[in-house]
Amino acid sequence: ESVFAPPPVDTERFGSTPAGKKRVLLSVGRFFAASHHSKKHIEMLGAFREMCDQGLVPAGWEFHLAGRVHRETPQHVAYFEEVKRLAKGYPIRILEDIPYDDLAKEYREAAIFWHATGWGEDDDLYPERFEHFGITTCEAMSAGCIPVVIDKAGQREIVTDGVNGYTFLTSRELIDKTASLMAGFGSNRTADLTRAAFESAARYGKQTFIDRIRRVLLP
Repeated sequence: ESVFAPPPVDTERFGSTPAGKKRVLLSVGRFFAASHHSKKHIEMLGAFREMCDQGLVPAGWEFHLAGRVHRETPQHVAYFEEVKRLAKGYPIRILEDIPYDDLAKEYREAAIFWHATGWGEDDDLYPERFEHFGITTCEAMSAGCIPVVIDKAGQREIVTDGVNGYTFLTSRELIDKTASLMAGFGSNRTADLTRAAFESAARYGKQTFIDRIRRVLLP
């Protein structure tokens, strides 16, 4: 009999309560070119720009994209330059190569978290283009971010639509569900989802991992 043990996530790093949330939509992931393990920044930027153009982003909201830039590869640098170009003129901040403590602060302050790796890809033909788990999603949830993530691969194991966040397959779904969360910022509904995300992330904490391994090795 096999036992599945997700990797441990440092869920305690971001504080014991998801307080102090700001009007920030956050996405975390390395800036890879589309032909690699792309985090789909271009596609997410397209969706957010569309939200802005349609008047669906309330005043004060910002989209923050944090991640490492692989400057040793021209293809990745060109991708990052395109990301910066698409961000101009919109309430978007690009946070490249930020220290981990600053990233932890982003997690603590952000209200919503986007993850779209694998968006538009065929999971039968290219399974390697998807997340096998989703550590950044767990980190964000442990800080009380409400996740809106691709309904594929590891993400669908972490997030249950309407319970501890939302899932999407199309741009319309991503836009509509995110716009609803933004419009309801500070409401009881978003507070409930924040709390549910925070509590469910504990399933992937270090102690849970240790207890699971102990049960296998020391029955």
